[in-house]
Formats: sequence, C-alpha cells, structure tokens
Amino acid sequence: MTYEDRANKNQDPLVDPIGSQINRPRRVWLWLIGICSVLGLSGAGYVSFKWLDKIDFFALNDDMLQSIVTYESPDNSIVFDRNGEKFGEFYSTHYVYTPLEDIPRDLVRAVIAVEDRRFFSHSGIDVRAMFRAGLQYIKTRRLRQGASTLTQQLVRNFLLTREKTMARKVKEIYLALRLERKLSKQRILEIYLNSLFLGNGSYGVAAAAQRYFGKPLSEINSAESALIAGLFQSPSRYNPQRFPKKAKKRQKQVIRAMVASKKVSARKAKKMLNTKLVYTGYNSINTQIAPYFIDYVREQAKNLIQKKIKNTGLRIHTTLDREIQMAAQTTIHKSAHALDRARAYIEESRLSKDNRLEASLLVTQPQTGEILAMVGGRDYNHSQFNRAVQARRSPGSAFKPVIYSLALEQGYKWSDMFYISPVAVDDYRPKNYSSDSYLQEATLLKAFYKSINTTVIELGQDLGMEEVLNHAKKLGILSTLKDEIGTMLGASEVTMLDMARMYSIFANKGVLVEPIAITKITDREGQVLYEAPPASERETKVVSEQIAYLMLEGLRSVMRYGTGYAFRNISHFAIGKTGTSNDAKDNWFCGITPETTAILWAGLDGNIGFEGSSVSAVKLALPIWANFAKRIEKLHQTLDFEAPKKIKSHKVHPNFGSLDNAGVTMHFLEGLEPKKTDTNLKAISLSGKFREIFER
Repeated sequence: MTYEDRANKNQDPLVDPIGSQINRPRRVWLWLIGICSVLGLSGAGYVSFKWLDKIDFFALNDDMLQSIVTYESPDNSIVFDRNGEKFGEFYSTHYVYTPLEDIPRDLVRAVIAVEDRRFFSHSGIDVRAMFRAGLQYIKTRRLRQGASTLTQQLVRNFLLTREKTMARKVKEIYLALRLERKLSKQRILEIYLNSLFLGNGSYGVAAAAQRYFGKPLSEINSAESALIAGLFQSPSRYNPQRFPKKAKKRQKQVIRAMVASKKVSARKAKKMLNTKLVYTGYNSINTQIAPYFIDYVREQAKNLIQKKIKNTGLRIHTTLDREIQMAAQTTIHKSAHALDRARAYIEESRLSKDNRLEASLLVTQPQTGEILAMVGGRDYNHSQFNRAVQARRSPGSAFKPVIYSLALEQGYKWSDMFYISPVAVDDYRPKNYSSDSYLQEATLLKAFYKSINTTVIELGQDLGMEEVLNHAKKLGILSTLKDEIGTMLGASEVTMLDMARMYSIFANKGVLVEPIAITKITDREGQVLYEAPPASERETKVVSEQIAYLMLEGLRSVMRYGTGYAFRNISHFAIGKTGTSNDAKDNWFCGITPETTAILWAGLDGNIGFEGSSVSAVKLALPIWANFAKRIEKLHQTLDFEAPKKIKSHKVHPNFGSLDNAGVTMHFLEGLEPKKTDTNLKAISLSGKFREIFER
C-alpha cells in the first residue's frame, strides 16, 4: 500500500488524510495570504521594494520545474560477483535511491516533525511560519530559513541559490506553489528524502545511513532516524563523526519536535534519547573484497560501453569468485613475514623506506577464461598499482613452456637426450640454475623439470627465433617480445595476464579462451548494454589436446622431480613451473589445478634484484603459491587430468631416455615411445665421478 493509499484510508498518522486532496481555491487563498503578508510588511515601510527589480516573473514558468518534475536520481553503479552478491560500487557523489514506501516510517515522521510539521496540510507554503518569519525580519533584518516548507527547500536546492534575499524568497514561494500543482505530496517527499546533501559526500537518507552508521537504511533504529533527520538543517554543523555533541543536541531537538507534533509517544521518545548512538567510519565497499579487481572492472566497463560509469545506475556483473578471492588475499597477507625476510637480503642503501617486496596473484578459470580472483599487491592502501595487469616483468624459466610445447609439436620427445655443456651465442652465455648440471646427459624432460637453460638455447636455435616468437603469440603472450636469444629464457617482459593465457591452454586441452572480467552490464531498468560472448565464441585452438597433455605431465614432473620437489605432496592436483629472472628481480610460479590457472609473482617494483643471495622463485614464489593451492583444494573437489586418446606412458631413464623400470614416468604420442631398454651410457655414468642419483 502506498503512502497515498494510506492517506485516503486514514491509516497512517504520518499523512494528513486531506493532505493530498487540497482543492485549488484553498491553494490560491493560501498563496494570496502569503504574498499579502510579505507585501503588508513592505507597505508598512519595513521592507524596501527594490528587490522587485531583481525578479523576472516571466522566467518563473513551469519549464523551470522540469528538473524536479522529471527527476531521476543519480544512482551508484553496482558491481556484483559471479553469484550476484554486491561487492563494489562506482560513484562521484554517493546516492542510494530508496522509494518512499521503503524508508523507515520513524525517519519520515522525524523529518516532517522537525522540518515541516504541516507538510500534508499546506499547499507549498506555510503561511503561519511565513508570518512569524516576517516579524522576525522586522526585528533583525534577517530572513530565517525555518519558514521554508519541504517543498520550498526542494525548489531552493534544485533551482535557486542559497542567498538570503527577499527576491529569492518570493521566487521560492511562487515555484513551490507551482510545484505542488504538478507533483503529489508523496512524490515531493520522496525526492526530498533522496536528493538533499547530508554530509560526508552522501545524498539522501539511505546514503547517510551507510556513511554514518555503516548499515542499510532498512536496519537503522528510531534513534538513528532522528539523528539523520537532524542533518537536513546543516549537514556540516551536525556531522556526528566530527561533532558528536552537536549532533546529539540536534537529535534531541528532533525528538522533542516529534513529541510536540504527536509523531511519537513520550515513552518512546525517552527510549530514543537513551539509545546509544554508535558511529562507524566510512569504509568503502570497494576496498573490502577485491580493490584491484574493482579498478580493473571500472576500466573494462568504460571500454566496453563507452559511457560514463559513475552515478549512472549500471549493474555490472563480473566473474569474481568471492571464496577464491578471499583465499588469494589471505595467501598474500599471510606471506608478509616471508616477503619481508627475503627483502632483508637487499642492502638497505639500495632501497627507500617505502620500497617493499611486493607480491601479486591472478587466478583464472581455464575452461571459460573468467578471472576468478585478482590481488594486485600486498596492500591496496599502500599502493594502487595493479601488478596483476599493469606490470610487465621478466618471467624467467616460466616462459620455457613456449619452447618446449613448440618442440613437442615439431616432433621432439620427452625421452630425447641432450648433452649439457656451456653454450655461447653472439657473446651471450646463459648459465644453468645448478652449476653441477654441466658435462652430463639429460633427457628433454629432465632439462625441463630441472630448468636447464642451455638445453632451451639448443632447442630454440633448432626451432628458429621467428617460430618461437610466433608460437608465443599463439599461446596468448600479447606483450611485445624482443627478437633476441635471451627471450627464450624469459628475458623479455610480459604481464601476468599473458602467462595466465598460456598456462590455461595446457589446462584446457590446447584451447585458448580469452580472459574476461565482466559477463554483463545493464542499466538500472535491466536493459542489457553489454553481454560477454560465451566461451565457445572466445576460444581458439592453439595446440592439439595431446600436446597440451604432454605439457601438463611435464609440469607435473616439475613438482615430482624438479624445482617444485619440496611440494611434491600436492602434485596430484596442483602443478606448474617456477621462473626466476636475473638476480631474482622477478620470482614467478605459474600453476594449474583442474579448475584454475593461478599466476604468482613476487619482487620489487623498482626492478632491484637479490644478487649474491639464495633468493629465487623456488624459495619465494613457490611456497606462497603452494599455500594458495592448498586453500583452494578445500573449496573445490579436485580432479585429475584425464589423458586423451593416443597418449602412452612409460618409465624412462631421466638421463639417457631408455626404458627403465626405476626411471621417471614420461608420456608420449602413440608410436613415438622409446624402444631402447638399455644403454652403455648408463653403465659409464654409474661409475666414477659421473655417479648420479637421478630419482629422490
């Protein structure tokens, strides 16, 4: 039932039952009485007529009222997660429009009692209040705003200045009378309660409830309603967060006015006065769940619809998974000790006080390309720079799947044997992570899981630089890569989003699905302004399902036998590759579970490294990523990767590539399995200085 229905049935003490049915003659007489009051005072010689020259009566027409009559409140644009829960909003001025029937009745009573007690019985002006104001003007030569009705205040707020002159007052009276002929009392009251400034950047009672009490309007109590009602007179003077004593005093005035106008009983008024008011400092929702993702969504939305985002009432539906986001943020926050400890390896003279060791984490869903979580840094309040999408850093060995997937596609096998020796290309002399890996044999798989650099250079030279660069682009690395040998070892800078695309391909059977953050944008009426194409329309087949699976098992070997060995206990569901750039300036772990691709980076924004220390991705990025993987294992059922057709697995010697029951598990395309069951190299290596324990 609307307020007007209640008025007609005389069921709501807030509404004068005849308030919405004042007939035209009464409106005219009230208008005449009000004007006569002013003119009478003027005729008595107390007020000069000079102010009449300042009024253009022809301009005071109904066209002036259109901004009120057709008023549509600015509305915060709301951001929703994948489950439809709000976690962000965009606005420059804070509006939360609330229909009159949804505003607490005690709040409406309080506003009417203190601002315009006869609101439902006058026709836009309160003649008695005007007459009192006129007498006050005679005594003090000052106009009191207390004579203004809600309608007059609304007119002044929308159409006039706040200067206290007789000319403005007459304009205000005339326009208020005209407005009441165009809008119902209920509509005027609704606009008034939703549009006026109430301090702290908030407009309207619902926004004020959020700003001062940290709760939606529907949850405020009667005492809080009285406090908000008191703000209309002077939001700055009665701001409860700055001047709590003044705010409390004003609240008491509101409650006394409610009692005097019989809007509340004395008993309830006493309870309201004794209710403790607890104010909360405003904490933007945008900083509570996923602040970096919110910033990213705002920029994406601008690009998608090419319209203003703030205060336009958009409803932006995103891909964010709140549980995974919280797991990602918790992981980064709980890694503070490890990050700060690693920073201690760097000489203080090379760092400013604010130069912290940073970390960021980006999580996508391989099958849909949806961005599930984004943590662009350790503390959004400290730095709003979003490393997950804005930073370009060297990926180091995390780039190597580009080379290895191309090699497998070109006919190489995991069992192919290489002799590890120093190499030099145009004075470029890459080193291996471990100095004791030289002068010995290793299969392609071992070179991968041990992250041996010299093998990558040999492969790259055979495959060709142009082929490598083209293949990297196919794998979703959109950053510009340098046409130089160092790129093969991850020297060129890329984004975390680049790496997410590439690793997702291996998890998604060789298919690249372009990442998205926004699934749909509508206006507040529900009209669709943008809708993301389904995954099937955003996907590109990059490598075969078989090659993708060979790479998955190669990444699993990193965890079981290689640089990720310390976390081999999670290799049944979480796999990936470490990446360390020169001097450990950048430390990566690019990981995959059946349901996510998660890219972790750690380093200093200023490209400062850890020269001479033991810091690396193995000791810094990998442990942080593993903690995240363990957290999301609890959130989702873990599944193993299913081998496609025409894939065979065998136990193979990791150095020599021969079949060996004591070897490591390798996977092959059907028909390309190794045939040898023994090799003389094995006997040689197991004697003298070449003895090696190849399986831990």
